[in-house]
Amino acid sequence: MKEIFITNPKTGESNLVSPPRETNQYKTIDNVYYQPSWDNTPPDLEPILQINGVPVLHYQNVGVLVALPGSGKSSICEAICSSLINSECDSFGIKAVGVNKILLIDGERSHKDVHNSFIRMMTRAGLNKGDNQSKVIIEAQVEEMDVNKRKERLLELIKRHRPELIILDGIGDFAELMNDEKESVTIARWLKSIASSHKTTFLMTVHPNEGDTDLKARGHVGRNFSRIAECVLAITYDKSSGLRSITTDYANGKNRNGGKAHSYFIWSDEQRMMVSANPQTSKKLDPQVFLSNEQIDSLLFEAMGDVAIGYTDLISKLKYYLERDYKDKVNSGQNKLFNFKTWLENDNFIVPIKGERYTKYRFNPDRINQLSILVE
Repeated sequence: MKEIFITNPKTGESNLVSPPRETNQYKTIDNVYYQPSWDNTPPDLEPILQINGVPVLHYQNVGVLVALPGSGKSSICEAICSSLINSECDSFGIKAVGVNKILLIDGERSHKDVHNSFIRMMTRAGLNKGDNQSKVIIEAQVEEMDVNKRKERLLELIKRHRPELIILDGIGDFAELMNDEKESVTIARWLKSIASSHKTTFLMTVHPNEGDTDLKARGHVGRNFSRIAECVLAITYDKSSGLRSITTDYANGKNRNGGKAHSYFIWSDEQRMMVSANPQTSKKLDPQVFLSNEQIDSLLFEAMGDVAIGYTDLISKLKYYLERDYKDKVNSGQNKLFNFKTWLENDNFIVPIKGERYTKYRFNPDRINQLSILVE
């Protein structure tokens, strides 16, 4: 490096003010091969995606999001895009950072579903109808589209828009066979080469294997991408409470940057979209845990009166009144209702009346008096 001197105009004396500094020259061979050494250090990569401040995906890398159908993966994709348009919006703590443009390719849903997704995305970002934005490009592709045509179209969009982050909502759309080992290697190399040559980053969604409870990415394609990915995220979903999370902290998750990443979200009937959730306050309780004895007596009196009713009718009425009065507070799933009915019977809130063909149940308003007699 050239030495820098400054000259005193009065004395004419020159002094070295900045000693020469050695600069790191990052070198590759033919832009393909890299051999590390003390003097050959690649530059630090910029984070592209963070979850509650934890970096999970960096520039020119690949990330995988594993999720069951209906668990909320499209909502995650929407939230990432919304965070780029408005960094202050509710995006469940998931933020696109250091990004100027996102390209979202959706090959799974109908055009109407994708448009509804666009509306939610813009609404989340605080935009009104007619407001323009240029940071997110969304394209829906028909399911019957040829794989080679999809690849050509992807390259065309990359060259036109130069996005730093590309979300492929359905990596299976770019593979003829998800369970072909040779094809899985080919498509992985192809996308990695695109990330390098076009200076971009990929986040792709994939379903787990059918019946797989530990959320392993489906087929050879899913497994191979999970192997090379910088991060493997999954969406967990508790159907009884409605609480969802996106996390790296599960059996097949990973984050090469270190640090476990978590974020929680839940469906809001009021806002008609997913919103951030606190697992401590969002988790619903079982009816017998949340309700007082007086609330249970009142609910049963309204649901049953003094008429004996069958099991199916009882479960239906319990569900109706619980959801009417305590929808955001208690679980009303089928298994929870069965457990609640059993608890009501064991604690003498309801009394079974056995018939020749089936059992009916009657509300027991005398339970308090009966308990008093037992205590005496």
